[in-house]
Amino acid sequence: MKKITKLLTLLSFFSFFLTRAQSTSQPPPPCQATIWNGSVWSNGFPDITKTAVFDTSYTISSNLSICAIYVNPAASVTVISGVVLSVTDEVVVYFPGSLIFENKASLFQINPNALNEGQIIYKRDTPLVSNFDYTYWSSPVQGQILDAMFTVAEKPLFDKYFFWNASAAPAPSLANFYHSGNWANIVNSSSMNTANGYIIRGPQSFSTTNPGICHASFYGTPNNGTLTTPMIGRNYVPSATTNPCVNTKINMNFIGNPYPSALDADSFLSDIANTSIVGGAIYQWSHNTQIAGVTVTAGDNLYNYTRNDYTVYNRLGGVGTGRISNAQPNSYQNSNRPNGKIAAGQGFFIQGINTTGGNATFSNDMRDPANTANNQFYKGAEVVSLVAPITKNRIWVSIENPSSLEAIKPFKETLMGFATGATNGYDRAFDAKVFTADPTINIYSLTSLTTVCEPLTIQGRALLSTFDVNEVIPLGYSVSVPSATTQSFTLSAFGDGIFNNINGTQRYFLRESVIFNGIAQFNYYDIKNTPYTFTTTSNVTDNTSRFAIVFKAHNTKIKNT
Repeated sequence: MKKITKLLTLLSFFSFFLTRAQSTSQPPPPCQATIWNGSVWSNGFPDITKTAVFDTSYTISSNLSICAIYVNPAASVTVISGVVLSVTDEVVVYFPGSLIFENKASLFQINPNALNEGQIIYKRDTPLVSNFDYTYWSSPVQGQILDAMFTVAEKPLFDKYFFWNASAAPAPSLANFYHSGNWANIVNSSSMNTANGYIIRGPQSFSTTNPGICHASFYGTPNNGTLTTPMIGRNYVPSATTNPCVNTKINMNFIGNPYPSALDADSFLSDIANTSIVGGAIYQWSHNTQIAGVTVTAGDNLYNYTRNDYTVYNRLGGVGTGRISNAQPNSYQNSNRPNGKIAAGQGFFIQGINTTGGNATFSNDMRDPANTANNQFYKGAEVVSLVAPITKNRIWVSIENPSSLEAIKPFKETLMGFATGATNGYDRAFDAKVFTADPTINIYSLTSLTTVCEPLTIQGRALLSTFDVNEVIPLGYSVSVPSATTQSFTLSAFGDGIFNNINGTQRYFLRESVIFNGIAQFNYYDIKNTPYTFTTTSNVTDNTSRFAIVFKAHNTKIKNT
């Protein structure tokens, strides 16, 4: 019996290399093979020195690092959710065999020259979406057909597939913001281009009142190695001394993570191939806010999708679009801010900054093998970047309308901080301009008191050896109020580094400019510990003179409410 088992193992081993030699001109992989026959491994459990060959079905239930993987026709191999399969060289799947990655599982490849063969199945679940919610997608495999991502029961309407035409004339409502760019329909039977972004509406079988999870599946050869996608760009050098701002119209491009593993945003943004081609910030759609069933004045759609639902991330950090349920206002967990990891299957916006266009470049060096990196998929806590760490001392300031009748309260936040490599002028890596101003609720910072160039959702400032307590960071805000009502708005803040809310060594305050008995004066609020609430009966548009963040109080009384 032992001789027969040994003979079968040798035949299977020979069959593996014979099939490999017939399918490609490549030489056999340099690693030893170990074959799964349904009961035992022929050459011990697979590891980084071995090629795993599956003759029968198998479930990979914990992180596994191997030299290469071959799935033979009779096998179905499943990588469960949250597990990372790390492969040095090629991934080969012989039909009708299957290699399935469940939602949040990852395929991480090291060798950029490894040539994959056959199809994998990569699954990705959305957050809760209604039939009118859009999700931003990008394909981790080659040749994916758009509507083939969904089962018959979860297919969107045929005309609810869109791409971003970066060279098109902008919509009238955005003509003062975009130099060019607008949404365009795409035929639902089209193939998804590598590293391009697409938006697709929720399943028609879902409802607006009872959202559900949409289950997408990508079928194709997994992308690997260096990949590029063309950009439409415009030189972007905002003036810090003129008003109105110079050259502020921008070109945005809609691209996406092309890999079946997470992409490290810091690595992508700081790569030498990208620093002169793309802007320093990534904008992701979260669709945190409920759609409004009223005609928008700026367009022709019945349902209004607020522009405030873009999260933003750059080298300084991220800003979110909504408060996490039950989170304290003055805590890092108070928002759904991005963590710097772009999940597999995720599309995102980025600015093109070179008039010649150029290509955005992706490489294996930007892929993140951590099993927690692939969890944040938009419609967390901060994690470790793959690039060299820098010192950051940061403050997040948010504005919220608790008196709103909406189920999800209008919310916006801005980030400012002092970081290694940043300056007090405009920095591509550390400053991110507001992504389409929305008058419903908005907050941002300015580089100085004398200019509004540019309104920044993220602002990095110079990190000095001794902190300058005379720093002043002006804030701007906008709010809208329904007629004949009084609305309350709450400002709150928290910090890290020297501004840490618990043990930080540097205090900071919200400074408010007021007129009292005809005399201009400042009030100071310790929003590090107590949120500040104000009321208004009318709309406010881009008020940049009322609030600022300062680091010392000039009067003897600091208000707490």
